[in-house]
Amino acid sequence: MIAQLPKNDETSISYKQILAQLDVAMGERVVEELIFGKSEITSGPSDNLKQVTKFTITIVTKFGMNKEVGLVTHNYDDDGKSMSIDTRLLIV
Repeated sequence: MIAQLPKNDETSISYKQILAQLDVAMGERVVEELIFGKSEITSGPSDNLKQVTKFTITIVTKFGMNKEVGLVTHNYDDDGKSMSIDTRLLIV
């Protein structure tokens, strides 16, 4: 598992830092594909994928960092059930 430690307990994060965190989180999956080949990747990085999915939903719904959804926040705590289907499809 690959992880990054927070720098001095930062309370905010830039978009550039977010993208760097996503790159690191996806690193294990990319390494497996490079070493073993696309047909031989394993389920090992599945927890990283789960965390990336959760984090990207937060980026869109809490940070408003998505051009298509816009500069708004959405309550996704109920897995998007309280929002329209169109909005939910934009998020996931």
